[in-house]
Amino acid sequence: MKHLITMTACLLVLMALLSQFVHNQKLLLQLESGSHMVEQFCEHRDVERLKSGLGHIMGCETDEISVEEQQGVFVVTSPVKRILAAPAFWGIDPKENSGRYQWEREAENG
Repeated sequence: MKHLITMTACLLVLMALLSQFVHNQKLLLQLESGSHMVEQFCEHRDVERLKSGLGHIMGCETDEISVEEQQGVFVVTSPVKRILAAPAFWGIDPKENSGRYQWEREAENG
């Protein structure tokens, strides 16, 4: 019986780690797609297109995205929601399961 309980606990932890790995792959894809959007923005300078594209990719509202130019460098910041796949399993409040990601690109002269 104790082997069954131990095995069940191990299986739960392994499933949580596996789901986090899959979730990390999805998050990485979102960030790479966002990076591509920022690169396009640096070429075309269309703020509305950038915000709408990033909002769609990152799953947030356009007003949550900020775009600034500081000394020839574009700084684009977007919220990242659901960093952990199962925050409750690890004892983390779902409200704290978010953050902000920042892309920095040099402004192309043009």
